[in-house]
Amino acid sequence: MHTHGGRYTKRARDMGQSIKYQVFLMAACAVAAFGGQSIQLSTATASNSSVPAQGSGNAWRVEFSIHDWDPNYSTSHPFAFPVGANVTFYNFGGGNLAIYLFSSTASNAFNFPCEIPMGSANGGTIYSNRFVTVRFQEDPVSMTDYCQAWDALGNLVVNTSYSFSSFTGANSAGATVTGTGQNLSTAYFRVYTSTVATNARPPVTADTTGNCLVFWKFDGNLNDTCSAGPYGASIAGGSAVYVSTPFQNLVVPILQTANPPVWGNTASLRAGFPSQLNGGLSYSQADGSATVQCFWQSVSGPSTLIWSNRSSCTPTISGTVFGDYNVSLVATDVNNNQGTASQDIGAVGTDSRGVVVNPNPAVNFLFGPIIAWGQNPWGYADYWSMHATTLRSADYAQTVTSQNLTYPGWSTNGKPQWEFPGQGTVSYHWNCAGQPYFCGSTGLALGAALGSSDTSVTVNSASLIDTSELPTRILVSDGTNTDELRV
Repeated sequence: MHTHGGRYTKRARDMGQSIKYQVFLMAACAVAAFGGQSIQLSTATASNSSVPAQGSGNAWRVEFSIHDWDPNYSTSHPFAFPVGANVTFYNFGGGNLAIYLFSSTASNAFNFPCEIPMGSANGGTIYSNRFVTVRFQEDPVSMTDYCQAWDALGNLVVNTSYSFSSFTGANSAGATVTGTGQNLSTAYFRVYTSTVATNARPPVTADTTGNCLVFWKFDGNLNDTCSAGPYGASIAGGSAVYVSTPFQNLVVPILQTANPPVWGNTASLRAGFPSQLNGGLSYSQADGSATVQCFWQSVSGPSTLIWSNRSSCTPTISGTVFGDYNVSLVATDVNNNQGTASQDIGAVGTDSRGVVVNPNPAVNFLFGPIIAWGQNPWGYADYWSMHATTLRSADYAQTVTSQNLTYPGWSTNGKPQWEFPGQGTVSYHWNCAGQPYFCGSTGLALGAALGSSDTSVTVNSASLIDTSELPTRILVSDGTNTDELRV
């Protein structure tokens, strides 16, 4: 058995994690830019034919960030890579736009392309901000292509993979960036000869040049900042037009515990022992540097946390006891833009393996050993438990409309409505006085008229109610709306 924070009991929340995780941008993130530029192309082409073709069967990844595409763009191939990555922009009409990506040298990959929605009818936050960042990579060892895309606020919106059985064909030399026949702005275009983990930091404007083959940043020029060539681009069919790159004041704080599960950011803390937090994966899209400074705070908890250094991105905390702690992380970039994340993290007494030490042996007798949240050696169980809890919480929070009546959601901020004290008078409205037919298909009739404040119902013949098996259900209807009584 394991514990997690989706259940509506304080003990479960303490042993596990609250599902609340909020990110706030402390600076406006509309279209302000801080020195970064993009190249805007329509029919002109920026290219270098000397970029050497890479052999099929080698590791590679490509990264690019585009914005402000014309919603009526023509189906086209605006990018060409020397590693076999095929990128096609499709316009299916009716606001359905998409980018299709596949590897030209992976067997059968054309039949299973990665699709990134881009239009008003299907693009969601990608289209509303007209901005997307893409990472597409091939791992020749596992023979898998990985495709990921992020929107303007750093949210992962596409995360797919495709396995293949063999390599086929050869790659072509050269790298190209162009438009779609209509305007398309490209913030950067990069080719690497290595892959990164799928849970790695998203591509950023000021990213690494390690293992790069081409690194075009388009900051007012066509230079290649990668030392492999360098392979600077040349313009054909027009002239280079540079525009400000939006969303470069985005700061994304990533709040983790040390050694989190691969599917999440946090695990339960071991009460009474030092624990480490990690904000080192936080990043900025600033043009000058992706590095941020960290500052931590304890918002609430059953004890006062002791911090080794609140300005470190990897501080150690001590003084934990059983209970739920809410901590916050403020990440600040080189331009003083900030992002704040807050997270509820449970602390519980465990042994060195993460097995909960219960003060009451009856708990172990009833439930068996209990594993702390995120410590399960079979992490898939924790993952699906968290996934189910998230879906259930969202469902409970939704208002319900049934038979022309609307009811509030079962929960508020993850807690049941009945955890919150209310005020006022409760009234019971009976709608079937004088309408015995609607008080039961058995012909059950009321013994007396009912008032709006009555809390009991008198019937003429209780024998018409089937109580041979309990609980039993009685449906009361006014012909439009039906309520269920259980006895």
